[in-house]
Amino acid sequence: LQVQLFEAGARAGYNQMKVDASQVKPTIFNHPEFSAFNQGITALFSTWMKRNKPLLSALEAGSHPKALIETLSEDLLTAFAPAPLIDKYDVYQALMTYWSETMQDDVYMIAIDGWVANPELIPTELIVRRYFSAEQKGIETLSAEQEALTAQMDELNEEHGGDEGLLEEAKSEKGKVSKASIKARLKDLTMDDGRPTMEDKDEFDLLNRYLQLIEDAAEAGKKVKDAQKKLDELVAKKYAKLNADEIKALVIDDKWFTTLTAEVEAQTQSIATQFAGRLKELAERYGSPLPQLTDEVETLTSKVNTHLKKMGFAWK
Repeated sequence: LQVQLFEAGARAGYNQMKVDASQVKPTIFNHPEFSAFNQGITALFSTWMKRNKPLLSALEAGSHPKALIETLSEDLLTAFAPAPLIDKYDVYQALMTYWSETMQDDVYMIAIDGWVANPELIPTELIVRRYFSAEQKGIETLSAEQEALTAQMDELNEEHGGDEGLLEEAKSEKGKVSKASIKARLKDLTMDDGRPTMEDKDEFDLLNRYLQLIEDAAEAGKKVKDAQKKLDELVAKKYAKLNADEIKALVIDDKWFTTLTAEVEAQTQSIATQFAGRLKELAERYGSPLPQLTDEVETLTSKVNTHLKKMGFAWK
């Protein structure tokens, strides 16, 4: 990585940046050495998780949460003692913060009631992610379709909703375009044969298009609501059927370990970001050699003196 970033400078014993300051961060993040560092930290944490999972799985009614966190935290410090660059106490603090905010309450619930499924211990999104991801994806697809229809209406409003626009006469007293207001306007535009005059045809066609979008968006919204209701029912039934092993997998793997893994990954990203920021700062600060800066100062000084003379002042 050092070879990738630096090269020998014009002055003996000094280096200069090989890459532009804007490329320092991507160079670091894309370098194999950073990938290896990241993988090494991940491996250390994975080993810690594997070593302590039996301890967490053995939790039951009557367990002692304080003893648990003491064991977990001390073992985490030991695990990260040999880790390069990353401060083991930063990782320790990530664990203790999560313990204070979430994990402590979870463990106390287990210490009182055992492994009993409830939304407080197991948020519904964990159930959905593990067992009903296809249903959730379907809801997201329907929601995207609804949003696309709404976006089309917004575009038509923006293009034709102003003064003298084709939607202006179809607005309600509150200045909104609605299904009822469009139907009322269409009725005004329709002749006895069910068609508009040639003069009103563009407005008539646009209103029918907008009306169709309203109806399609409403239908899409109904589909989203129905699909969400069905998913909620599936989740509720799943809570009632979860066994102890499934509950442990949801809490230990999907909740605790997933969150803590993300915290550790954030630590490694932060280290690289800080390093990149410092290098960029140095590159920008020392990017121009001293002789060049001296010449620029002399040029600017000469210009200032010229302006002062024109104003009747003499620089001494």
